[in-house]
Amino acid sequence: MRGRSALHRLVITIASERGDEEIRMLWQSAGMLHQNFYEDWLPKEMVVENVKDVKDFIKRLKEGR
Repeated sequence: MRGRSALHRLVITIASERGDEEIRMLWQSAGMLHQNFYEDWLPKEMVVENVKDVKDFIKRLKEGR
């Protein structure tokens, strides 16, 4: 398995193993930012909040929560 599908499955596995469903939701914020980079449809306020989500996602991965 390769590509984005593998990344999504990995995030699901991590969230399940850690019992932290928010990891999956935070990952989805990253996906929205990625899509918005190409399509530019999110309002600025959502971009700001999604960036905060991605920072939280990274922090959780580093902490091993």
